[in-house]
Amino acid sequence: CPVAGATCSALISASERSGRSVDSALETLRWLQHASQEPDTITYTAVIGAFSRISQWQRALNFLHDMQMRSTQADARTYGVCIDACAKGQQADLALGLLTDMRKHHCQPDTSTYNAA
Repeated sequence: CPVAGATCSALISASERSGRSVDSALETLRWLQHASQEPDTITYTAVIGAFSRISQWQRALNFLHDMQMRSTQADARTYGVCIDACAKGQQADLALGLLTDMRKHHCQPDTSTYNAA
């Protein structure tokens, strides 16, 4: 069902904004995968955003890597959220490296991406 991915993304975003734990986001992601649906860019970005909000830059980068391994295209928002996570974790070199990575993947940084870095 194509709505499942969008619904999961909305659930993940809503749960992180309401202050629920990252576990809730991961549970929703597992449910999506259990339903044999591949997470899309929006879903991955929502999970990465949940990790960014609690300053877990390592886990955010792990999900970016997982996303790339599954051939899901990261967009400027995805990279921006990862860069923000790195900045919160005082990982300036990693944040700047993600800007380079964006360009290698033909993803154009936007103003918010540069501001996060």
